[in-house]
Amino acid sequence: MKFGEKRKIVLLAVLAVLVCIYIVQLALTGKNKVKIVSIKEEPDSFVIKKGTGEEIRLYMDGDNWFVGDSKYPADESSVREMCSAVQSVKLLGVVSGSLSGEEERYGFDSSSKTVVEAFKGDKKIQTVIVGKNTSTDRQCYIQLERDDSVYLAAKALHSIFAVDVNALRSKDVYSVDSSEITSVTVSRQDKGHVNSVSFVKSVDSAAEEGLVAKESWNCIPAETADYENPSQLDSDKVSSWVRSLSSLEASEWMADDFSIPKEEASFDIVINLKDKSIELRGYEKDEETYLSCSEVPYCFKVTSYVGARFSKKPSDFSKE
Repeated sequence: MKFGEKRKIVLLAVLAVLVCIYIVQLALTGKNKVKIVSIKEEPDSFVIKKGTGEEIRLYMDGDNWFVGDSKYPADESSVREMCSAVQSVKLLGVVSGSLSGEEERYGFDSSSKTVVEAFKGDKKIQTVIVGKNTSTDRQCYIQLERDDSVYLAAKALHSIFAVDVNALRSKDVYSVDSSEITSVTVSRQDKGHVNSVSFVKSVDSAAEEGLVAKESWNCIPAETADYENPSQLDSDKVSSWVRSLSSLEASEWMADDFSIPKEEASFDIVINLKDKSIELRGYEKDEETYLSCSEVPYCFKVTSYVGARFSKKPSDFSKE
């Protein structure tokens, strides 16, 4: 065989190999092409079925979202994140054509997976089966309804949907304009006796026109036992403390039947505003603070940082 013919055969063989490689690359590229699964309608309810057997219903009633049969107010930011997540699911590629016995690896075993069904009225508009987040916690393994493939989703959907009722409940207890607070009365249990003290706001009515009237706070009764020099009350400290009481969030809601009996309460606080009063009752145990509030029907726990607001005494507001 002549040299030219041999060279031609070799070139054809190399070309055939390159063509095969190109075809494989095209196949892989097509397999892992970014895909967007979107729906036009915005959900007005969700059913979240967890691997533990728990089923959570999240739904809209009027303009507000609620959780469960008890109709707990839902956390608005969580709801917005869920709606956004199911309306546009970005798939980065196919991880596996099927689970093939690797359910646990991807978080689709019966005890781990979370099935999310989104509805518009009575119509189911999206179903996403959520597995584990990836090791970076920035993506998640998911499956779609009637599709055996395992996909890599662009969002950490496990963190969004594999949650409990407490995580979906709004933590807001109340929020008021601090300038509307006219007085705060604190009553604390002390060796079987109740010691009460009120901080009352007064406004300088002689302030010049066009200027903000100066506020000052007085302690009543001024002779309270733990406050030896009432004339040394630092009004700015009291004002700062009152502002911290103008809004409150729960860190954790207690069981519906949890209550704080009056005889077991560590303190009671009444925040008086121009048009209403907010009543709080607290129970302190093992550096934890549990509260009930007239603005919500359920008791709750607050962080130690927030709990410290309710442990203030008149002596804490003295001038240094």
